[in-house]
Amino acid sequence: MGGGNAKGSSRRCRWGTLLTLVLTAACHTWQPRAEAPDLVIREEQPDKVRLHMVDWTTVTLHDPKVSGDSLTGWVDNRGNARAAGLDYVRGMDVAVPDPGKTAGVVALSVLGTLVVLVGIGFVACKAGSEGFC
Repeated sequence: MGGGNAKGSSRRCRWGTLLTLVLTAACHTWQPRAEAPDLVIREEQPDKVRLHMVDWTTVTLHDPKVSGDSLTGWVDNRGNARAAGLDYVRGMDVAVPDPGKTAGVVALSVLGTLVVLVGIGFVACKAGSEGFC
C-alpha cells in the first residue's frame, strides 16, 4: 500500500516541477531600446525581440539575427521565418527576465500545490483512508 503512494507522490512531484518550469519560462518583460536595433542584436544576442514597424504593426522575432540591412528570425515555433528591413523598423523592445513575475508565479504555484494537497488529505480523511488521519 505504501509503494503506490510513493509512486503517485513521485509522479505528482514531477508534474509540479514541470508546471513550474513551464510557467516560469514565460516570465519576462519587454524593455524598450533606444539604440539601433542591429547594434543591440549584434552585441546582446537576445532570444526574442519585438519590432515596431513604420506601418504601426508589431512583429515578434525569436532568435533574431542581422543579415545585411535586415533583421531575420522565427515568428513562431513552426519554423516560419521573417525578415524585416532596418529602414522599416521604428523601434524595438527586448525580452528580459522579470524576477518579480517569476517569484509571483512560483509563489502561486507553491500555494496552489499546498491547497490541492490539503484538499486531497481532507477528502482522504473523510473517506476513512488510513495513513492520512
